Amino acid sequence: MCLKWKEADNRAEITSVRANSHWWGQCKRVGKWKLLQLITGLHLLKHTPKLGECYVEDLVVHPQHQGKRIGTQLLQWAQKYMLQSKSMSFLSLHVASQNHQAIQLYERYQFRKQYSTNSFLTGLLLGENQWHYMIYKGDSYV
Repeated sequence: MCLKWKEADNRAEITSVRANSHWWGQCKRVGKWKLLQLITGLHLLKHTPKLGECYVEDLVVHPQHQGKRIGTQLLQWAQKYMLQSKSMSFLSLHVASQNHQAIQLYERYQFRKQYSTNSFLTGLLLGENQWHYMIYKGDSYV
């Protein structure tokens, strides 16, 4: 998981929670062309947080460990982190519109869709052209 936010003095802050998972070895298995597609596609989705926004840049669970509530625990940790930070007023993320399982998880944890974007290039590079921007504002958010 990777979170990022903008501090009052315009510094960008990034924090990561990552398991030690031979990342580079996994990238080599994917191949150079697919890796280039992924990096380019993710660059198109790059989001610069606003003041007071804590943005979930990455939340990924290895396929062998999916279904074990790891994604739920990471999401709960991010929400708690945002709520305990005086400078942050909401948590946000982008999710592919076809990722129904992730959308259901986010909605269960009080994220609400704000808008959707369409991009031919992300469709070409990542296989998904529509993305939802969702936010969580805390317990009082309806």
